[in-house]
Amino acid sequence: MRAAPLLVCPAVGNTSCIFCGATGATVKITREHTFSDWINEVLTAEVVGLNITCRRSIMHGPQTGTVNTWPAKEVAGHKLRAVCEPCNGGWRSLAARLPSQ
Repeated sequence: MRAAPLLVCPAVGNTSCIFCGATGATVKITREHTFSDWINEVLTAEVVGLNITCRRSIMHGPQTGTVNTWPAKEVAGHKLRAVCEPCNGGWRSLAARLPSQ
């Protein structure tokens, strides 16, 4: 039996920030960790096992229904290009660090 993926993320465009909605030619959309990076210290290979995979299902457009699966080295390694630089490096960065302190 095949294990269910730990996380399935919806497709997001990379032209506007999912948090503040910023868009335009001067807005840089950066890659945001799906889970905070510190989670890798808690969910180690000894806890979750060595067979970690990511899966992406395309929900819209000409490739609808396509599923891509690939091996991952760590639980919290997946990133989405969906957040503007001010949100990712500002309040999101602070919010991600607080639970680990």
